[in-house]
Amino acid sequence: MKAPKKLTKAVCRDFSDEIRNQIRIPEGVEMEPAGGTFDGKTFTMKLKFTPTDCARQSTEELMYNSFRHAAGLPEWGFSFRTFDGEEFVMTDYKPRSPKFPIIAKNAVNGKLYKFNVDRIKRYLKAMGEDLR
Repeated sequence: MKAPKKLTKAVCRDFSDEIRNQIRIPEGVEMEPAGGTFDGKTFTMKLKFTPTDCARQSTEELMYNSFRHAAGLPEWGFSFRTFDGEEFVMTDYKPRSPKFPIIAKNAVNGKLYKFNVDRIKRYLKAMGEDLR
């Protein structure tokens, strides 16, 4: 990869892909992007490593279980379809983000998106899911 003169979104995405492809991950561990920031001169990249055989619940999962009962949401890892027909799978919960606490992965392209609870409840209701 040739050194860029300025960091843009596309350059950072390419750089991130290049770095992730060079990291050797032990068997039984999953790696996924966990965000990042950039300006014209610096790029900070975050990666999330998760043991695939881990039966313990993460802190986020435990906090989500308490939250979901009050919010009327299904169990961790539920899937839903938007009104446009795109399918998503819930992958993370951000308790410090009151407006968009649910993170879901697009089933087709793998991109992560933020959702608010009311929007997800509408999607689930349109799918005929029983929320309670």
